[in-house]
Amino acid sequence: MPEPSTHRPPAPPAAGGSRAPAPDPGPAGPAGSPAARRALADTAVVTRFRVMALLTGVLLAVMAFIAMPMKYLPAIADERLLAVVAPAHGFLYVLYVLTALDLGLKRDRLLGSRWWAGRTLLIVLAGTVPLASFVAERAVVAREARLRGPGTDLDKT
Repeated sequence: MPEPSTHRPPAPPAAGGSRAPAPDPGPAGPAGSPAARRALADTAVVTRFRVMALLTGVLLAVMAFIAMPMKYLPAIADERLLAVVAPAHGFLYVLYVLTALDLGLKRDRLLGSRWWAGRTLLIVLAGTVPLASFVAERAVVAREARLRGPGTDLDKT
């Protein structure tokens, strides 16, 4: 004997011959609600920031600790690596700044709290100090993990 189907036919149309539109769910809930915070933590803006912070940090570290010494040490005096790494870091730094600003603006708008200008400025400046973008990336991820709630790990998303 076949099992009964759990499929239900669609609701009859509303008066006037057309189906009433579904209510708009709106944003993920009130700005400070746990649902809004989880939805916020799930956005791609954090991933974009993490990628840009890591790329910018790696290129800045290569430039500061390998390419610059290669240029200025008399025994080596070769600036070919610096000629490649410096423009690449400059280009990625511009993208890093745009990504950090995007992160700040979306956090301000979606969370309903102030992602104050000071925090965004520190994150932007972290791309100019060797290894500091790694610290900024970890700080942003830790903040997002606190917003998401206990028992979550953003490194596995």
